[in-house]
Amino acid sequence: MPTLTLDPLNGSFESRVLELGEDPIEVGRRSTPAQAAAQITRQNAYFTTKAISRRHALIWYSDGKIWMEDMGTPNGTYLNSVRLNANEPTELHDQDEVVFGMDFFHEGALIHQKIAARCTCTTWKVRFVDSSTITADSDSWAIATVRA
Repeated sequence: MPTLTLDPLNGSFESRVLELGEDPIEVGRRSTPAQAAAQITRQNAYFTTKAISRRHALIWYSDGKIWMEDMGTPNGTYLNSVRLNANEPTELHDQDEVVFGMDFFHEGALIHQKIAARCTCTTWKVRFVDSSTITADSDSWAIATVRA
């Protein structure tokens, strides 16, 4: 199963591993830390910061690629420092930097922190050659023999 690991760039959350499929994973805000903690699974990307919208972005796997789409949010979704167009799927690549929302300050103090992360994309590719299956991930090759 393809995965996307989000590693924090600004200390705003703990690393998250998301299991991707064709059904989109929602990136969004939950009202309280307890709500977010109770709902954290490998199939969602919920956070408690008010810097992001309740329904902020979608992430999914399709056609051998990982995709992300901003849901028309006022504070935006950024890929490698470029704001994404709303409702327009954009491909994610390994080591991309994503930012959901923006930092908010009051009287010089940070009050709501954006979600900033580096992506680690892991997709599995399977190719059948005669009676062998050759499996590769983004980092290494592994070979297994399958007998019919």
